[in-house]
Amino acid sequence: MEGFTHDGEFVLVAEDGANDLKNYPVKCVNGRIWVNNHAHVLQGKAGIADNSFLAFAISQSDIESLLVGGGRAKLNAETLMSIEFRLPCLQEQYRIGEYLTQLDHLITLHQRKCALLFSPFQAFISMMFTTSTFSWEQRKFGEITSKYEDPVPTPHDGYYRLGIRSHAKGTFHSYVAKGQELETAQMHRVAAGNFIVNITFGWEHAVAITDKNDAGKLVSHRFPQFSFAEGMVPEFFRYVIVDEKFRHHLWLASPGGAGRNRVLKLDEMLNYLMRFPSRDEQIKIAEFFRHLDNLITLHQRKCIFFTGRAGRLISTVNKKRITSSWEQRKLGELVDVCSGRDYKHLSEGTIPVYGTGGYMLSVNEALSYDRDAIGIGRKGTIDRPYILKAPFWTVDTLFYAIPREIADLNFAFDIFQNIDWKKKDESTGVPSLSKTAINDIDVLAPKHGEQQAIGQFFAAIDHLITLHQRKPFLMKWRTSDANRNQTNRLVL
Repeated sequence: MEGFTHDGEFVLVAEDGANDLKNYPVKCVNGRIWVNNHAHVLQGKAGIADNSFLAFAISQSDIESLLVGGGRAKLNAETLMSIEFRLPCLQEQYRIGEYLTQLDHLITLHQRKCALLFSPFQAFISMMFTTSTFSWEQRKFGEITSKYEDPVPTPHDGYYRLGIRSHAKGTFHSYVAKGQELETAQMHRVAAGNFIVNITFGWEHAVAITDKNDAGKLVSHRFPQFSFAEGMVPEFFRYVIVDEKFRHHLWLASPGGAGRNRVLKLDEMLNYLMRFPSRDEQIKIAEFFRHLDNLITLHQRKCIFFTGRAGRLISTVNKKRITSSWEQRKLGELVDVCSGRDYKHLSEGTIPVYGTGGYMLSVNEALSYDRDAIGIGRKGTIDRPYILKAPFWTVDTLFYAIPREIADLNFAFDIFQNIDWKKKDESTGVPSLSKTAINDIDVLAPKHGEQQAIGQFFAAIDHLITLHQRKPFLMKWRTSDANRNQTNRLVL
């Protein structure tokens, strides 16, 4: 293409049309470029932000939660400019940006090498189970399946109905008693070994592969089934359909608004390209992952057993025999949720200012001088609470929750970490929380002494985890001359 729109170093961020919302397209570019109207063009302010560091910082933000729109998600300029993140000094930005850029280049080289040979997953699996020449095929989903229908009159004396859990979590059954049946003349009987989808919640990855336990259950017309062609192993595809790319394809194939207004277009779903090996290899791969699933289940049960023992240990931490005295309360009874405020009228000082992304700068006044609190986003990033040590100031997009006399800070923080805050979102655009939504949450809490013991226990575990996470970054990379008198250290 002749000509260019920009000349220099810039950060490009997709405005719409992104194929991968989890790894949102953000790129630092240099030179003459042509940028269309589907990308935001940013440039770090001189003396404040390095473009390479800025690109990496934006790419690590939870951009998916900030998108608006239906079938074609969009990142508004105003929303993009409101993203908050931590910023070190300029020299440290240069070093971090340079290091991560080199790492990206190295990863890209290895990815290209793998791409020239074969798919990494395909190669790994093939080498584990066969001596094949990596002859995996790629076909449209509709070419390896066909519509399956087994219509039956709607029973009026009770029947078992099949449902599909979102996020590809499998199926479930429920009994429909006499008089509670659907007001439809016809339903459809489920067969084992079929692909089944809920067209109303396909966008939420409500898909499954049926088994013998599902056979005979009934579904409505909103649960179409597809049988697999000869040579296809349904259990193999049980692990294929959980792929994130397939979920994203279903999301794109379900245009419209939220909830029941988003209906999956089956023709578009069936255009998805599936990769698969020979039948023998499919069987071996399915068997491998089935054993892996069983092993994970055993470990999960083991963790539940030990967690139960840990819970009993915590309850008796003071070596007293006590009965369970946990009470159900509203979260607003445990904490006082306060609003942050604008800081721009304040002078520079030593008191930290926090936003949803953490520390921002320091000022000369505090909203809380002597009481620690829990920070929780009011707008934007609403699902990452963290502890605020007094004195502090918070911006207007960050609530701060001060524990009341009956609540322990660490225990309250544990509660905040275990709440699905995204379900409390009250907006249709940028995620938002209200004080009312926070205060009305039902929680269980023991007496103050037991709260302290539990809070200290998990705070110690958090501290231990943090130390282990920091350990790799504190390693020394050494380059030495003949006398080994020169040491370079990388500290992030």
